[in-house]
Amino acid sequence: MNHTNLRQRAILLLVLIFWLNSFLCAQVPSALDSLLKRYHSDIPRDTNFVTLLNTLSRTYRLKSADTAIYFGKQAYELAEKLSFEKGVATALNFIGVGYFYKGDYKTDLSFQQKALDYARERHYETQMANALNSLALAYQYQGNNSLALEFYLKSLQNEERRHDVNGQVKVLANLSIFWKRQGNYERAIDYSEQALHLKDSAQLPQATRAGIVNTLGTCYIELKKFEKALVYLKQSLELNQRMHQTLYVINSMSNIGYCYLQMGKPDQARHYFLEALNMTEKVDAPLERTLTLLDLAEVYVEEKKPQEALVLAKQGFALAKKINQKENILTAYRELATIYQALGNTSMAYSYLHQAMTLNDSLRSADITRKVVELQKSYELEKKETEISLLAKDAALKTAELNQERSLRYGLLFLVGGLCVAVFTVYYAFSVKTSLNRKLQTQNDEILEQKKLIEDINISLRNQALRAQMNPHFIFNALNSIQFLIFSQDNEKALHYLSKFARLLRKILDHSRQELIPLSAEIETIEYYVQLEALRFNEGFDFTITTNFPEEEQNKWSVPPMIVQPFIENAIIHGLMPKKEDRKLGVTYYREEDFIVCEVTDNGIGRKAAEEIKNQKQHIHQSKGMQFTYDRLKVLNNQSSGRAHVEVVDLENEEHFPAGTKVKIYFPTTPHV
Repeated sequence: MNHTNLRQRAILLLVLIFWLNSFLCAQVPSALDSLLKRYHSDIPRDTNFVTLLNTLSRTYRLKSADTAIYFGKQAYELAEKLSFEKGVATALNFIGVGYFYKGDYKTDLSFQQKALDYARERHYETQMANALNSLALAYQYQGNNSLALEFYLKSLQNEERRHDVNGQVKVLANLSIFWKRQGNYERAIDYSEQALHLKDSAQLPQATRAGIVNTLGTCYIELKKFEKALVYLKQSLELNQRMHQTLYVINSMSNIGYCYLQMGKPDQARHYFLEALNMTEKVDAPLERTLTLLDLAEVYVEEKKPQEALVLAKQGFALAKKINQKENILTAYRELATIYQALGNTSMAYSYLHQAMTLNDSLRSADITRKVVELQKSYELEKKETEISLLAKDAALKTAELNQERSLRYGLLFLVGGLCVAVFTVYYAFSVKTSLNRKLQTQNDEILEQKKLIEDINISLRNQALRAQMNPHFIFNALNSIQFLIFSQDNEKALHYLSKFARLLRKILDHSRQELIPLSAEIETIEYYVQLEALRFNEGFDFTITTNFPEEEQNKWSVPPMIVQPFIENAIIHGLMPKKEDRKLGVTYYREEDFIVCEVTDNGIGRKAAEEIKNQKQHIHQSKGMQFTYDRLKVLNNQSSGRAHVEVVDLENEEHFPAGTKVKIYFPTTPHV
């Protein structure tokens, strides 16, 4: 579990520090009862009541996300009715926070962006700071680290401009956790220490201090400074116990147990994990219970008790899936892979690590990749050993058959010795040979199945290799363009291009491990790519991207990713760019019988003229994108029906002069699963 498990704990700390402030150290039941009593009283429904509703929304965020959303929406509606603009901005923020705690980060981002825009138009600095921090947290929880860091830094600048020390402490603490999740523990420690020293320790709220020292403790675990880590973690535990913060007491105990586990002291680790697990039975804490179950499973793995570990890991995995926490599911995948490997079940271990790799998109782990490669080799070696074993059996059976035939010949020599002996010998030989033939046929069938499986694996690996070659080919071209813009000191355009390139790169990485993707995803990726190419060539051509597929049908069909892109690149670079004006590109997706067709049309100089230009520039590096694409089509046809193909048509004008090129790429219709 290692780094991934600590990152899980960091998520909980993010939520803690995100909402920490001096008046939220410990919401006791009596305070909530007082708020509810005021809510049900006959007090006027004025701006003070809006503030009460927002306070209830904030208070309920940890107890019941749906209730927090309910009070936030009531606050929003009343604030709108009263034209209480600060109340509107605050309510939008708290509604989004409610969705965050439900795990609906997309809706949370929508409300936080509305809150930010609303507060910015009216110059409400406090509400802007809250929205910026909320956006950063939501993006980080989604794994979009670049946007998370961008909004954290904007939030910190806002707090520094306002000279809000409490706000700066909060953002510095969040930045500390951000860098810890990236594995930069020295920078994380630096931000935590800045937060601790920015405000006098005596004035620092206990909850804030508890979160910061907990972060310091987990960072020192990663740096193998265990004794120092225990000092900070036990400080955090003591502070949380003093405030009666059950969830954070559980978290602190779990972190202390993890520290002892890394120190090679499983007995002490088990003590803290069991205490934390018992506490999760008394409160509604599915996230903490999931992590503690997986922690205990790791203890049993260390103690060479894989069967006991498997029971706990499966419980943790089931709970992680129930609450739909992707990083917890990733942790469970990795723990289950470790356990199955300890049990000697290489196939199951490989399966879980493969699922972990698929889930771990933006948070790629070199450790997971390394283990998958090792298990892949082990898996293939196992299959080869099986094939060798089958071939050995085949040889043994053939030897037995030859021996039997020799026995038959000897029996014929003794035929003169007596008809009964001869008949018996022939009958016996026939029976044994028939049995051996049946066994031999069975073994031959098994060998053929194993060979077919190995061939399928080789084809799949070759397809992955070709896709892996294509992605760097495209990324190299795009980075060259960014480099040119930077050297040209066109910073605004370079940043715009880089932003679009980041989105496109995310799409390519998302699809790089998939054989097929939805048609809608492919069209979206192509749209990003053509926009980037237009920007790259200074808007040097007009383009249209159309489809006759209704929007609801675009997700019903699948196509191979990044097949069309090299044809578009070829049309732009070799067809349109040599032309001086009136450059047009068209990309159209449509259905033709039982094919999905992508038609790429340009009104460029034509293939013949383009080839002449290329021949005149032999010293220029020749792109391999088209060769990769045709190789991929061959591999895809080996895997499927073999019906994918490409048609190229040279276009002419009325005077029969070259007027461009039309390329039609045919994919067999494949329903999306």
